[in-house]
Amino acid sequence: MGIFTWIIGLLQPQKDTIRVNCQTMPLAKWEAWRRNGGYQPCSHGSTPKSAIRGQRGQRLLRDLVAGLDALPTPELSAGALEDEATGCCCAFGAVRRYRGPDAVPLCFDPMEEDLDPPHFAEPFDVAPALAWQVVEANEGWSDSNKEAARRQRWERVRDWAVRHLAGVKP
Repeated sequence: MGIFTWIIGLLQPQKDTIRVNCQTMPLAKWEAWRRNGGYQPCSHGSTPKSAIRGQRGQRLLRDLVAGLDALPTPELSAGALEDEATGCCCAFGAVRRYRGPDAVPLCFDPMEEDLDPPHFAEPFDVAPALAWQVVEANEGWSDSNKEAARRQRWERVRDWAVRHLAGVKP
């Protein structure tokens, strides 16, 4: 192999990778990065583990479990903080209902759909990495808003939150 072939091999991304800003990253990670406006969940100083174990993360998880238990029906919606059609809310919506709307002032409409997780970090006083984790727990497995999916989502999110609470055995 000649030097020219070797240099071309270095410059070309490998299978299922792409070069962005002189960095090679997996194509799937780049797709998520591009969808979120260049935001990488773990690039802002915290990792999901440290965000969950931290004081603010544990407070959010305690409020999430309490908020889920306080809902009139054990159902969570996907796609928006609050779903006008069903009257349900998502995981962050349950926390907001539990803390009260004055405790969690929003800079967006609660009915607005498909907000990126970083929109939730500041109003709920959590690290962006934890906001990503909560949204993934809420919507990662299904975006359906049928009754069975909403009930299953409530169970999955509550189980996820309890599993991550410090000192609590599920």
